[in-house]
Amino acid sequence: MRFVLKNLISLEQLNSFSKKYFIFILFIIFFIIYFCTGLCLTFHNDFFEETYDIMFGADTMRVYLDMTDPQNFHYRTRVHPLAIILIQPIIILMKSLFTNPKITVLILEAIIASSSVCLIFSILKRLTNCFNTSVLCSLMYGVCFSSLLFASIPELYVFSAFFQILLWYLVIRKTQLTSATITNKEIFIFATLGTFATGINIINGVTFLFPIIYLLIKQFSATCSPRSRE
Repeated sequence: MRFVLKNLISLEQLNSFSKKYFIFILFIIFFIIYFCTGLCLTFHNDFFEETYDIMFGADTMRVYLDMTDPQNFHYRTRVHPLAIILIQPIIILMKSLFTNPKITVLILEAIIASSSVCLIFSILKRLTNCFNTSVLCSLMYGVCFSSLLFASIPELYVFSAFFQILLWYLVIRKTQLTSATITNKEIFIFATLGTFATGINIINGVTFLFPIIYLLIKQFSATCSPRSRE
């Protein structure tokens, strides 16, 4: 009986430990998945060297040169106006740590994509307050085809998704706070994330409006509630 009780206690401690550090574990797991998948796709296929490769016609080589070569002809700035300004300096700094620029790009994308998975988990945990549901949905997001593929080749999708998911996380966290007032600091943060998301892909200017509208509706509901009037 004592042996069983000891095992139950140790399992509870392990369970609490795993929940406490789950986001870190989740980040490490998906970083390894994305980075290893990127290595397999990049160094064992010829499509990386093509301008338009077989992966949905993704112009992998163009994105790679935009990220790594300051002298390249960046002709897609009309669609991705801030992508080069935001990403290329980070790649240049990281290139001092890794000799192969392809490895540098894959590492950065794996970090950003893994962070997005962790943010999805955090958002769902706040909305549902259910650990298991949040885990399941974040895993589904992390291994879905678009996340797995575009986090493993030079692509701007992961950066675009990260800024939008981070914006949603901050908006949802704000709506759950007792204070209904939006500070100037929060306005600046929301506007900056929206600018970055739109700068990565101009189409995100439309999707940027959704979390802002959601925030305004929640704020209006909070100020009009009977409790706030009291």
